[in-house]
Amino acid sequence: MEEQASLELNDILDTIVSYDVTKPWEVIIYQFAFYCFRNFCLKRIMTSFDISSNITQTLGFDYDNLYELCFSYCDPNFKQYLADFFEPSHFEQVEDPELLEIFFKNFTISLDAVIEKNDEAEQERFVNFLDETVFEYFKNLLNTSELYIFPENIDDGIHEERYKAFRSKEIEFVKEQLEFDSIENVIEFTNPKKSIAHALRLKKTGLNKTLKHLKITHSKTLKNK
Repeated sequence: MEEQASLELNDILDTIVSYDVTKPWEVIIYQFAFYCFRNFCLKRIMTSFDISSNITQTLGFDYDNLYELCFSYCDPNFKQYLADFFEPSHFEQVEDPELLEIFFKNFTISLDAVIEKNDEAEQERFVNFLDETVFEYFKNLLNTSELYIFPENIDDGIHEERYKAFRSKEIEFVKEQLEFDSIENVIEFTNPKKSIAHALRLKKTGLNKTLKHLKITHSKTLKNK
């Protein structure tokens, strides 16, 4: 707990959050999860006003996994999109969901300890993380991206219209990819020689494998810091 509290909260997001442009659902889900987690923390802090000691044991955790966290603490109008976020082919883009869950629970335990001790300096660090750092991080990371759905500040809400625009475009992209694959298959079937489409697909496959390898290597480097 003390070790977790001693971490630089301003830097920890670079270890927790992964952003790979070839995996758009990953960064969408990270934003959504952090938004729900902040709502969870806000409710926990408010509830702690009525508890004199031993906050963690008294409150416990009312969720066991990311789905339950998001279901309980997302905006009511966003519950209709939970099936999108946790659809297996989308959720599997998240590089390390277990690391995210561990961070949320350790952060909560440390937050509880800071509240119990009434340590104003430490409380300020946690408040700054929840009220400023998280917002600034996603804004700096995604400000010019169509994937930016996180609120811009504490008075803003998660951007449903941006999400709907992303989802609509993503569905259309998948549809176009399926149509393209169908055309490729016809060309390959009617021409025994390797077609240009086939060659391009092989090149793209090799490039994706290279990008994936570089991404994994980069992530391991961050986690080993």
